[in-house]
Amino acid sequence: MSAIDIKYIEDKFHLKDFNSAFERIESYLKDNPPYGELLYYKALCLLKFEKYEEAINTLFESIQLDPKNSEKYNSTISTIYSKIGLTSFAAKIFDLSLKSYNLALEYNNKSSEANYGLGILALERKDFNEALAFFNTSIDLNEKNFYSLYKLGLTYSFLSDNVNAKKNYLQAILINPKYIDAYYSLAQLYFDNNDNELGLNTLRDAYMMDPKNTFLSVMILSKMYDLKLYNDLNTFLDVNCLDESFKPNFYYSYKFLLNKIDNKIFNHNFISNPFDKIKVYDINPSNNAFIETVDKLSALEAFDISPDLPSISSKGFKFGDKSIIRKYFLNFSDIYLNDINTNDSYFKNITKDLSCNLIPNLDIIKSLNSNYIDEYSSHHSFLKGIFFFLDNYSPIKQNLELNFTFKYINNDDTYNNTFTKNIVVDTYCFLVFPSFLKYKIISKSKIDLTYGYVEFNLSG
Repeated sequence: MSAIDIKYIEDKFHLKDFNSAFERIESYLKDNPPYGELLYYKALCLLKFEKYEEAINTLFESIQLDPKNSEKYNSTISTIYSKIGLTSFAAKIFDLSLKSYNLALEYNNKSSEANYGLGILALERKDFNEALAFFNTSIDLNEKNFYSLYKLGLTYSFLSDNVNAKKNYLQAILINPKYIDAYYSLAQLYFDNNDNELGLNTLRDAYMMDPKNTFLSVMILSKMYDLKLYNDLNTFLDVNCLDESFKPNFYYSYKFLLNKIDNKIFNHNFISNPFDKIKVYDINPSNNAFIETVDKLSALEAFDISPDLPSISSKGFKFGDKSIIRKYFLNFSDIYLNDINTNDSYFKNITKDLSCNLIPNLDIIKSLNSNYIDEYSSHHSFLKGIFFFLDNYSPIKQNLELNFTFKYINNDDTYNNTFTKNIVVDTYCFLVFPSFLKYKIISKSKIDLTYGYVEFNLSG
């Protein structure tokens, strides 16, 4: 029998080193009879490891061994059921979510989290009065539950009660200034009431909290663009995209758009004739090593699309320096850069030795019974490519069409056909283009299609 040092375990919890804590607990349990508090810490580790059923069973054992602390153990069981409820809700398994949140309340009838969960389920059913009741109860039990405050505000928004919606959004932000969802909804409330200045200022406040949030940046730029605040838009780009070696895709899209709107004020021609930079290359059928390797990847059994999943799915691959596929794609990038005008500022970070400068990553994408496929990836990259297979898994259909537009820019009076380009594909080929262009694959009839999508990222 060895001495049990609970303080060691507590210290590991404080450091969030749950693996070390769990290893020590397991060692103690081998040498000592189990007792409630030790099993309680084991259950907390299992909770962190998302082994919910095992954690609950461990807590039941804690209650049997240490009934005087059953309230603490039951509270943790309630927390676990709330976790299961939230996970099930996110997966849209609403029956399991409801069952789990009700169990959470059985083990702790003062659970703010369980009331929150029942509230989001009521909101999902559009039962707004029931949602209000659950969220208010959740806040009564824990006034700092900013999730419940935010959802309470959202419920009031659905009921067109903007005064209470605003009050609860602001309270959620006050408690957690980094909770970006509350900023989004508060800004939208202002925009819906034509208070565009307050709406934009709210989004700017959110950006200060999360300056790496691409979706937030695009939301701010899109709203500035909609409001024709072109000078503000240009300033935002210049102030927040300072890294000359790597700028996000939206930077180039909006700079190009501003240049089109007024090339005297916004003269930033970072790339001449962007749509001319889309190049189409025939795939060489004689390169058997490449074709056979890619065919094997596309035919992986683990990659089959389940009937329970959406009709599009992908599997990504990264390749080592000596990979056949890596060399194949890098060869195309060499050809591509020789074919275009690399004096454009967009290409200035590319050296002649591309093998040290670009890293190709491959996604094989499968789509079932569809007329069109939107761009699958939202990654940052320098160049992108699409290729179609020679194998029988995805034969090219006659007159398959690719539509190219500028990423992150929406249609309006300014954005017209000068910002789009269509290419008809009637052969097996590899298309290469700058990453700020967005693609869509269009077919006249519904088809099943497997294709490869390549991102060329700049090395560090």
